[in-house]
Amino acid sequence: MKKYDYAKSDVRTWLEIDTKKLRHNYSEFRKLIGAKCRLMAVVKSNAYGHGLIDYSKTLDKFGVDWFGVDSFVEAIKLRKAGIQKPILVLGYTLPENYKQASEQNISLTISSLEQLKTLLCHCEESACDEATYHDGLPRSLWRPRNDNVLKVHLKIDTGMHRQGFQSHELDEMVKIIKSMKFIKIEGIYSHFAEVISPKYQSSKQQLNAFNATLKTLEPYSHTRCGSKGLIKHMAASAAAVTLPESRFDMVRIGIGLTGIWPSEQGKKKFLGTIKLLPVMSWKTIITEIKTIESKEGVGYGFSHRTKRKTKIAILPIGYWHGFKWSLSNKGCVLVSGQSCPVIGRVCMDMTIIDVTDLKSVSVGDIVTIIGSDGENEMTVEKMAELAGSYRYEIITTINPLIQKIYR
Repeated sequence: MKKYDYAKSDVRTWLEIDTKKLRHNYSEFRKLIGAKCRLMAVVKSNAYGHGLIDYSKTLDKFGVDWFGVDSFVEAIKLRKAGIQKPILVLGYTLPENYKQASEQNISLTISSLEQLKTLLCHCEESACDEATYHDGLPRSLWRPRNDNVLKVHLKIDTGMHRQGFQSHELDEMVKIIKSMKFIKIEGIYSHFAEVISPKYQSSKQQLNAFNATLKTLEPYSHTRCGSKGLIKHMAASAAAVTLPESRFDMVRIGIGLTGIWPSEQGKKKFLGTIKLLPVMSWKTIITEIKTIESKEGVGYGFSHRTKRKTKIAILPIGYWHGFKWSLSNKGCVLVSGQSCPVIGRVCMDMTIIDVTDLKSVSVGDIVTIIGSDGENEMTVEKMAELAGSYRYEIITTINPLIQKIYR
């Protein structure tokens, strides 16, 4: 029976990150994509709940080529932590951060004509020289300090209809880009909506649309708008496995590095192609135990009524920590390798479980919320199913203040 060592820790709940499994997952993707394809580690949303800085530093040592983040704030945190590899901000960046992005060698995503025009106008306003015009468009003479240029990746909407330039906007996009003097178009990319059957055909259509965009831009290869020489990328974790032709020059691997498959269909279909190991475990402790009689109410609203004399245990975690309220009377955790059901409503900071069937239980016993204990395992996928949620949501909504222990 696993006991909590009060003398060595002052936390009641914690995450354990297995770096050996992380290295394994990284190596699996490296072997899969080949030596010529770059690997971007997507570490957005606090590295999918695994801790932005320590997780990124670990992957940096393993040898990833790029880092992908959602926001400029995350990118700056990586730079301050000593990460020198190229970083791409995948989400929207506020114009006031353009200058610092150029100085910190942070690449930005531009995904609409409005953003492109804002970029041009902002650069013009930041210029130390006058602005000239070409074909009715201002030509930026922005010269950042130390002759840094702002690097940009253009995102193309190939059918998902989230971010991205649409096909009918390409001519105007090119026209604006040609007027930019101190902006470097470094890459071009898109994103799949679905890559696993029964919607597999839609991914093929998106891939064809991306290739058509690249072909449309080929005549401009002698300019900054040409597709040749740009870093082309479309595949994230799922497509990197299922659609080799979508890998291009770089793949963006996020949830795959954590050891979680993007979907159950993909796991079943491609398990023989790549083996992934879950990196994260979530633990807590039992802080109180009591026995109550049959037909007693448990928790807020008495949403659970005991059907027998019941031994219950209190856990010091709740929905504030990321343990979903929807797991009330549905979820389960592992204690001494055995599954124990959640009874009553999940509270903000506490959860009640039924430990009646355990042979022995005491305050201080370690409880596994996510991970393995003996022969049993509570997977992220299982928790998502019980909570009526989504595997991505389960891990990214774990409270970032929870201590993470890298092993």
